[in-house]
Amino acid sequence: MAGELLCAIHQPNFFPRLSALAKLFTADVWVVLDDVQFARRDYQHRCRLAAPGDVNAQQWLTVPVHLPGGQGTLITCR
Repeated sequence: MAGELLCAIHQPNFFPRLSALAKLFTADVWVVLDDVQFARRDYQHRCRLAAPGDVNAQQWLTVPVHLPGGQGTLITCR
C-alpha cells in the first residue's frame, strides 16, 4: 500500500554480515538497538575472516570483553 514503510531492526555486531547490509539497503527506516543483552556465543564481539584468495584459511578476530554482571551484562551506548 502507498505510505507504508519497511522498518529493519538490528542488534549490534562486531562486523555486520552481508545479510545485515542487505537489510539496511532494503529498509526505509533503520533502527539499531543500543541497549541489548550481551550474547557470549553470538557475533557481538567476534567475527570469522578469510582471505579473498583462500576461503578455507579462516581465522577468528575477537575483541576481549569484560562482563561485570555475568550473562546479564547489558551493552549500552552512553
